[in-house]
Amino acid sequence: MTYEEIVAKLKKGEALTAEELVEFGKVTRPADRFNEISQKKQEAEAKLAEKDAEIARLQAEQTTQAQRIQDEAAAQMRELSGKVETLSGENTSLKQKQSNFEQLEKIRQIASTNVTGAVFKNPRYLKAIFEERGVDISKKEDVDRVLTELKTQEPETFTVTVKGGSGTGTTPASPGAATATDKPVTKWSDEEKTQFIAKNGGEAYQKLVSTASQTIT
Repeated sequence: MTYEEIVAKLKKGEALTAEELVEFGKVTRPADRFNEISQKKQEAEAKLAEKDAEIARLQAEQTTQAQRIQDEAAAQMRELSGKVETLSGENTSLKQKQSNFEQLEKIRQIASTNVTGAVFKNPRYLKAIFEERGVDISKKEDVDRVLTELKTQEPETFTVTVKGGSGTGTTPASPGAATATDKPVTKWSDEEKTQFIAKNGGEAYQKLVSTASQTIT
């Protein structure tokens, strides 16, 4: 019932019910009414604040969760990147080793068969010389030039190539190294023969045997 309805009822001399008396008291006591409204406002604001706090908490949890996922993803990417770098480094190292091996094998062939007609004893040393002088081993003229110079400047790094035929020949070379020696081939042990053939080939050994036979005859 509104205030106007209550007043109209009083003007008619009608008695007010208990509920109407309470309502009439509210409108006739502004301070009480203000306090009641103020209390309700405070309660509403408190509930709103609770809702805001709950929303803020949920947002913070979402942010924390998102950050955690982002950090985990970044950590996994760093780990994968490290593994990729490691594998890449290992692959590069293997390629380098393969390249060095192939290079050394080519130099071994050059050391055993070259323009000087002699065998360069240490292929690794020859490889170091080529690298120091910037020699491209695919260019025969450069390789021949360096070996010719070495034959003159460092003759001790070469061994004499054994040759035979027509009743003449060089002094027999020591097994596996082809260096000059006074030991005749007929007195070589089986191990010495095997080493010589492995180093110089069976044909060279047969020539030595043939030469030695002709000399004995």
